[in-house]
Amino acid sequence: MPWRFGVAEQVGAISISPAYVVAGEKRHDIIIGSRDPSNAVGTGEIYVLAFPGLGGWRAQGFAGGDVIALQPSPNYASDAAIVVMSSTTQATYISLGKRDMAANVIFWEVYSGFPVELCEPTQAGATSSGKDKVITGSLALPADFNGTAKEKRVIFASYDSNNTAYGKTRVLDDVYRLDDTRVTRLNLPGAGTGVRTSSIAYHGDCNKGKLLAGAVAAELATAQARVWRSADPLSACPAWKSAAKPPTGGGVDGYANVQLVWSVDGSAAYGGTGSGNRKTPQEWADISLSAWAGSALDESAVSVSRDDGVSWDQTGLIDTAIDRLAAIAPSEDEKTLYVATTSALGFDSVWRSQPPGKKWRRVLCCHGDSPLLRLAPDEDNASHVFWADQGTTNAAFSADSGATWQEMLPNLVVQDMAAADVHTVYILQADGRVRRGKYTGGWTWGEPASTGLGANHNIAVSGSHVLVTAAAYQNFPLAYSADGGDLWHPVTARTPTEGNRHVAFDDRFSDNHLIYLADDAGGIYRLRLGKDGEWQDMAPPHHSFYGVVIGKYGVLYAAYSYGDSGVDRALYPRTGIPKPGVYWDSLDVGLGSGVNFSAEPGALAVSQNTLWALDAREYKPLLHEGCLWVFIDTLAMRGPRLIFPKNAAVQDYDVVSGRNRDIAFGWEQLSLADCYEFELAADEDFTLRIVEVEPTTNPFYLPPVTSDPAYRIPPGTVLEAGKDYFWRVRVRRAATGQVIRSPWSRANAFTISPGVPVVGNYPPPEALAPAHGALKSPAPAGFSWTPLPGVEHYLFVLASDSALREVIVREEVAATAYRYEGELEPGCTYFWQVTPLQPPGSASAVFMFTVVKDKPVVTTPPHDMGQIILVASMVNLLAAVTFLLAMLVVVRYRQR
Repeated sequence: MPWRFGVAEQVGAISISPAYVVAGEKRHDIIIGSRDPSNAVGTGEIYVLAFPGLGGWRAQGFAGGDVIALQPSPNYASDAAIVVMSSTTQATYISLGKRDMAANVIFWEVYSGFPVELCEPTQAGATSSGKDKVITGSLALPADFNGTAKEKRVIFASYDSNNTAYGKTRVLDDVYRLDDTRVTRLNLPGAGTGVRTSSIAYHGDCNKGKLLAGAVAAELATAQARVWRSADPLSACPAWKSAAKPPTGGGVDGYANVQLVWSVDGSAAYGGTGSGNRKTPQEWADISLSAWAGSALDESAVSVSRDDGVSWDQTGLIDTAIDRLAAIAPSEDEKTLYVATTSALGFDSVWRSQPPGKKWRRVLCCHGDSPLLRLAPDEDNASHVFWADQGTTNAAFSADSGATWQEMLPNLVVQDMAAADVHTVYILQADGRVRRGKYTGGWTWGEPASTGLGANHNIAVSGSHVLVTAAAYQNFPLAYSADGGDLWHPVTARTPTEGNRHVAFDDRFSDNHLIYLADDAGGIYRLRLGKDGEWQDMAPPHHSFYGVVIGKYGVLYAAYSYGDSGVDRALYPRTGIPKPGVYWDSLDVGLGSGVNFSAEPGALAVSQNTLWALDAREYKPLLHEGCLWVFIDTLAMRGPRLIFPKNAAVQDYDVVSGRNRDIAFGWEQLSLADCYEFELAADEDFTLRIVEVEPTTNPFYLPPVTSDPAYRIPPGTVLEAGKDYFWRVRVRRAATGQVIRSPWSRANAFTISPGVPVVGNYPPPEALAPAHGALKSPAPAGFSWTPLPGVEHYLFVLASDSALREVIVREEVAATAYRYEGELEPGCTYFWQVTPLQPPGSASAVFMFTVVKDKPVVTTPPHDMGQIILVASMVNLLAAVTFLLAMLVVVRYRQR
């Protein structure tokens, strides 16, 4: 810089002009104003560099003192005006210059009445508001400002002298408006009595606009900067309102120095904060002083407001600490995620991410060591947010996605919280009391109601039903209310374990009254509220659960932490217990080492089919510790789509065997799965499975081409001509190696086309007793089946599963009957099959029967077995006679 007054000059202000055209070339002016607080004489200058251009920097002959602030006109191309705030040794003035772009000079004595002393007329003429007092200043111009028109010469200005600049009778620090040369003091709250203005920003024109003002100081205890807004700054006496949720900053030294600016269209305002207290012009000039050093972790940030300065969110450069992720709340539409974090420094945060994981804003900076977050279940977009600090009486509510917050004042020490809808919330206190709050423009609270539990842990709500679980070592695991929390009933049936309990409603609770209880010292249990007398153990593969949730499609998820951590998943949590039982998948593939899903009162949240789980360790993102883990369950909604054979297709038969030809099955690769379970059956309920033709690696069949999964049944197997068959597929493993089930696909049917069976090829045995699907008493079971001509030995198999893998009896018999002397469990379903051995033949279908509980046991005399064998022998004889007659008919037919 070609400093006019020497190297002691410093940059007091800098700006870039709007574009203008000279000789057909678009240019901008870079404008710098200088000052030298160390010099008792006002020796500032204005320097201009036209860009692009070859002229270099040129001094503009400014004689108005040290330059504090400057602003080119928004309409610079037409009026070429520059507004300057400067200080002489005695006072501070507003000057208005007109630039000659072609000559690269500014004329300073063009407009009558300028320069104007920056104070009310009654305060003008004093000598104590000069360069030795003024530290910083700020200017703002309307969009239609025009230096050539008096009615368009509207200027907003403010300066900070640390309340040392005096007029004739009062401190001059404040915000001012100039209507041409007439000065109006706008009386910012506290200005002149302690408040120091750091910057101003205006959006609008000379008739209507909005004005923001920021302060040097901040609220140290809350790390909140001070910002005011005025919706009528052009009036004779503007009204000011402070921000409902200010920008953050000043959390270490109590100074934020807010710098404000509007977006071009006025839809957003931005504010940057930073620590430091420059108390004099001399301290401002010396950047080596501690006044410029700033402070680490002071909550300074770039904040944005989209409601004209009412509320401010932090968007970047946030100088804060995150020690732990403490609470999560995803929206049901999966477009918004809230995360609460804690810091040992005392400034805790709530963050909003839209879309989740992509863009983050801090929507609340507060004190909350054990935060809870809840969303209203009756809306999908998460605009209503509830926050509370566990172990305190602090609770707050936002109806605008966290933009503004209102205290709820429940007057209970919070253990847990549950939102029933956008206007109703329940606060649970650890001693067993619950209080319901209703919002009707403000929060009103009902009387605390006792749940009857000595110590509580978790609360959940669905409609008018409210559940409260017990903390560890309590006799009763749960209490419930069916009338919105007025009257409470204990569930006296005890669970096998007694840790801290977590609870969730079944997604069809209004129909089945089913609830789920997860214990951090045990397992997962279920009960039909008000109907069952005891809890059913769902037998998950892990134990010690710290959260249980129900997904969009009724899938149950529970986060466990005992040694390792993960999430146990039950695709169908309502299936029968003990048979067929609830089957589980454990979601743990891809989790980092040492992950600990043990955050309380809940480590798990769900939105549709996306799981969100908190690692309770200290937050160290570079080490993947203490992070938020996300699992998208793409297999919860449906099974694979079957491609071929199409439903009701007809398959050719093999003329040699009278059975099927080669049959190919194909289906879609669902969600990059690589292993499937394939089932084929003779009935659409898949109780008569034909396991001989299923993959030998079931339930983990790996297709030869995983991107185009298919399976083949060779010709001449047990599939008979003229019969219908059914097939279905489900996923059993993802390409990541995660073992996980999808629902079964919709079953497709196909038929082996009718053909002429080969002579001597007989159908497999059929069940005589018990008949397929029969209900049977638990007495010793007798089994019999239709005989086959010439067959002397059969293989009899009795099992507790339809795949005949859990075998109870496997025995070769020399008759068409078998008697099982063991006990059959009432309420269970059993499966049996018979296969001809000598000579070999086709196995029968898999038959099933159920042992009923309420039928009396009937003692069968020992000679009954002989009767069964006798009947079977007679049937054998009749079958042989029938066969001979049939052969005679065939011989006579051929002789013809």
